Amino acid sequence: MSRTLLSLALALLTSGPAALVPSPCIASPAAAQVTVNGRALSAPETAALAAAVGGAVPPGHWWYDPRSGLFGPVGGGTVGQTRAGLPLGSPPAGCSGTGTGVFVNGREIAPMEVVQLQAMLGPIPPGRYFLEADGRAGREGGPATVNLRAPAPGAGASAGTFHSSSATGSVSGLYDPQGGSLITVRDASGKAIDWSN
Repeated sequence: MSRTLLSLALALLTSGPAALVPSPCIASPAAAQVTVNGRALSAPETAALAAAVGGAVPPGHWWYDPRSGLFGPVGGGTVGQTRAGLPLGSPPAGCSGTGTGVFVNGREIAPMEVVQLQAMLGPIPPGRYFLEADGRAGREGGPATVNLRAPAPGAGASAGTFHSSSATGSVSGLYDPQGGSLITVRDASGKAIDWSN
C-alpha cells in the first residue's frame, strides 16, 4: 500500500526549487543529507526512518504529513504515500509553495495538486481540509465527505497509465484495480526515489 490510488491522484510534481520556499521548511545545516519537516535527521534517525518505511530515504529536503502519510520534496507537491503516524512532526504550511489558499492537514497544497483534485472532484474552494491515510477527506472540523480512493461516480475502476514531469523531477506509473499499482518517482537528475513500506 506504499503507493495508492490516492498518491496516483496527487502525484504530480510541481515546479519550484526548494530555495524559493520559506526557510522554516529547510533545516539550517546546509550539509544535512536528509531533512524532514525542517529538521535535519542524524544518521541513526535516517536509518530508523528507513527501517520504519521499509526502504531507503533519499537525501534531500522533504515534507511529510503524519496524518495522511503523504510526502514530497520541499517546494513541491505530493510524490507518494508511506506509513502515517511517523514521529517526524508536521510540515510547515508553506512547504509546497503558497498561493492556492487550499490547506490539507495544515499544508498549503501546490497548484498542480489543486488541479488534480479539481479533475477528480470539481471545483475546490480555498479553505482548510483534512485527509486521512485511508483516503477519507472533508473540511476541517466536519465529517468526511469524499473518499479519494473510491472511483469517480460512473467512471468505474479501470486500468490506466499516467506520467507527469517538471523541473523537479517526474512521476509515472500504472494503476490496475485487479493487481494494484506501480509508481516510479524520479528526481531532477533522473534518479529513482524509493519510500516504500
